Order: sequence, then C-alpha cells, then structure tokens
Amino acid sequence: MRFVEELLPKSTARLNTIGQRARLVEAADLLSGLGKRMIVICDESGRMVGVVTRTDIVRQFRLSFERPDAATCATAMTADVVFCYPSDPVSSVWETMKELGLNNVPIVDASHHPLGLLDARDALELLMSEFELEEQMIIDYVAGYGYH
Repeated sequence: MRFVEELLPKSTARLNTIGQRARLVEAADLLSGLGKRMIVICDESGRMVGVVTRTDIVRQFRLSFERPDAATCATAMTADVVFCYPSDPVSSVWETMKELGLNNVPIVDASHHPLGLLDARDALELLMSEFELEEQMIIDYVAGYGYH
C-alpha cells in the first residue's frame, strides 16, 4: 500500500498559501502561474481555513462589479475543504478525488497546517506504478525467476 507521504516532495513544491485577509487580487496573481489551480487559505496561526481556486476568483470578480479589487480571500474561499494527511493511503484519497471530481487536495498535518497540495495526476501515477510493480512480480513468479 502506498501513502500520501511518498508524494510530499512534489506536493510541497506545488503548495501556495495566503492569508484569509489577503486581497483576492493577490490570490489571482499567485494562480496566474502555469499549472496553478488552487491556493490554501490560512488563518493567522498558519492553519488551513479554506481554499481558493481560479473558478472561485472569477465568480467573486463577477459578483463584485463595483470594486473587485477590494474582495478578500475569505469572501471567495471554500471553507468546507476535502483534505488528507500524509499517513492516508493514496488509493483512498484517489477514490475520494475521483468521486468528487477534484484535481487537487491539500495535505495537512494533525494541526491542519498545510504541508502540500496533492495533484490527481501524481496520485494516479503512483497508483499505476504500484500496479505495474505487482504485475511484474506476478510475471516473475510465474516465470520462476528468483525461485531456483
């Protein structure tokens, strides 16, 4: 069984955080980079309190015609966040992501401080490599390699 902690190096590199009182324009700047889809919103102690996606920003800007630059991350964030822990099995997290149609899931520690952002492609790649390894082990067993 493979665990989320195996994907922490990639996930940590993908993580962007911002304070809940930060202006939404700042979040938009962070999301403008290639491949950036989600920002984790943190309170003053660094705990995750929500996430903001590109879709959230567009929706909020459409609602704030008069002063879109005045909106904060707290006004646009999703507070009910699906997240995982490093000790969670990747297969379980993948099933949840697939079921809910999620591209990214924050990885948090026991205090809900963000550690990384798990991407669906990374989870699937790890699960596929596990399957390929098991397949090779079965082939080797049937062929009699290593059992002389």
